[in-house]
Amino acid sequence: MWNDPPPPRPGTSDPTLRPRGVGGWGRSGPTHRVRAEVPGRGGLIGLACRVVLMLLMAAPAVAEIDPQSGLVIDTGFEQVRSQCMACHSTRLVAQNRSTREGWLQMIRWMQDTQGLWPLGDAEPVILDYLAKNYGPLESGRRRPLEVTFDE
Repeated sequence: MWNDPPPPRPGTSDPTLRPRGVGGWGRSGPTHRVRAEVPGRGGLIGLACRVVLMLLMAAPAVAEIDPQSGLVIDTGFEQVRSQCMACHSTRLVAQNRSTREGWLQMIRWMQDTQGLWPLGDAEPVILDYLAKNYGPLESGRRRPLEVTFDE
């Protein structure tokens, strides 16, 4: 194996006589040993490993997704699934991201123009679920450019 010491010089039985360097022979002993670096114990690589580990530990947990509906499983999931899937695909919910107020406006629009029934006690639970799991993304498209025309 690669860790095994090389055999002694041919024609000698001295176990301390070993190959030294390229083409040289000599005695091995404590003064010829090389200290092996242990990964992660120091230096720049060790620091980088510790930083990556800390970032992974601080990362938010990945949300569990319902395989049938594609929605995030969380408090209010059942109400959203039963109320929203009655009229349309849950993909419509997942692609529209908004604040709690924005979701409330969408619900009111559906009630005023599309015949959505009153949600009653389920409404605050649905709004909390939608705002938490389908709120606006912090990153995404850039802001629209401000265009001015010279006359």
